[in-house]
Amino acid sequence: MTFGHNVFGINGYGVGNHIFRAVGTADNFTGDKVKVFQHCMTDENFSDGWVKEWGEGEYHGDDFVNDDTSALWIPAGYTVVAYRHGKEDTESPDPKQEIWEGPLAIECLATSPYDFNDDISHFSITYADPAEEEGEEEEEEDSNTGMIIGVGVVAVAVLGFLLM
Repeated sequence: MTFGHNVFGINGYGVGNHIFRAVGTADNFTGDKVKVFQHCMTDENFSDGWVKEWGEGEYHGDDFVNDDTSALWIPAGYTVVAYRHGKEDTESPDPKQEIWEGPLAIECLATSPYDFNDDISHFSITYADPAEEEGEEEEEEDSNTGMIIGVGVVAVAVLGFLLM
């Protein structure tokens, strides 16, 4: 064997196929868009697989490999509806639909409770800004505070009248 050729298994094949393969980490499951991964996080081929990042929309076979999704990252505010076969497919012998809300890291769709590995053919993704929802809750609390103050003022006035 000549130095520089297949030394320690490092050559055009060894580098790409053995040394740099890796499982995923929690760092892969971050970001502000939905991420769809080809392999489960614990799969040694995770780093070699495809990954797609999407915002709101409808995604199907033209956008990713049909029936080849194994993991998902869903950030806060996103809701993902995943379908086996088409969204309007009612004639398949085994149609399936799942709804997931973020924040959620699904490290492997093959495991329970998901059991949806390599079955997804269509995604519907929607987004509702969590900050806007929190603002609505605060507005409700603010209006309740005014009512409580008003009741307190009336109670003090009535008590003052009774003590006179």
